[in-house]
Amino acid sequence: MVIQTPLQNSPQTNLVWTDFMSEEQFGRFRFGIGIGPDLSTNMNEATSSPMHVSGTEKLSVTVTAETNKSDVRLAITSCKHVSKDIKAKSYFIQDGCLDNEMVVNMTRDDNKIVFTLHLSGLAQISGSSTVFISCEVKLCLDSNHSESCGFYCPLQLFSKQPSESVLETRTYHITTKPIYVIWESRKNGKY
Repeated sequence: MVIQTPLQNSPQTNLVWTDFMSEEQFGRFRFGIGIGPDLSTNMNEATSSPMHVSGTEKLSVTVTAETNKSDVRLAITSCKHVSKDIKAKSYFIQDGCLDNEMVVNMTRDDNKIVFTLHLSGLAQISGSSTVFISCEVKLCLDSNHSESCGFYCPLQLFSKQPSESVLETRTYHITTKPIYVIWESRKNGKY
């Protein structure tokens, strides 16, 4: 996934951006993360903070990067749901590996990855809970242009273990705005 986004403000106002950073071989860059109710819904509808959703809904998570280099790729090493109220966390990407039970869909563009998640995979309490999505991201540069940077999970088809020729930034942490998940009471044995 080549990141070719010019350095400018993104029209997606629901993204939470890091400050611009720079590392010698990677130029100037920043990371963004945003949430929305579903891939089929306009992401700008989720700009009101905090967002309220039902625990039975799906949630769209966008992870993106902006950089002034064209041969740099976005790599995600981990992403998790973090419940502030019950101090629980559930990884949907861990050590570069995708949890196919929590992730319904994943799309990739040149500069971003979008996941659709089942909220039912979160630890549940009755009533509501405050949830954040937190990811560890970095940029990588493959000096041989062999497509070996990106996801590093050896179990996934889209993943390759990094080779010695892959240069990476340090790992950065990004976190969404709060999401209030409202858990409905059980009806007929289902949520």
